[in-house]
Amino acid sequence: MTTIDIHTLTNICQVAADRFRSNADEFRKLIDYKPTPEHEKAGVWQIDMTPHGEGARRLAQQFDLQAKEAEEYAAAFANADNIEVIYESA
Repeated sequence: MTTIDIHTLTNICQVAADRFRSNADEFRKLIDYKPTPEHEKAGVWQIDMTPHGEGARRLAQQFDLQAKEAEEYAAAFANADNIEVIYESA
């Protein structure tokens, strides 16, 4: 891969890491969220499906893990002299 390709891969991974961190922050805000109880509105049942509690905590942890891994890939690409991709067809 060219130097430009390596820099592009580094940037892609860093942007992904930033986005994953942002998502984790948003889910952490929802840990203490209290969903609206189910209710009927104009004959239609309304159910608040917003993640909260343990589910929101687990999602935040998953996004933190993905951010960490994306940062590790970004660092690996940033320090690479070249990258070889091997593809084998099934």
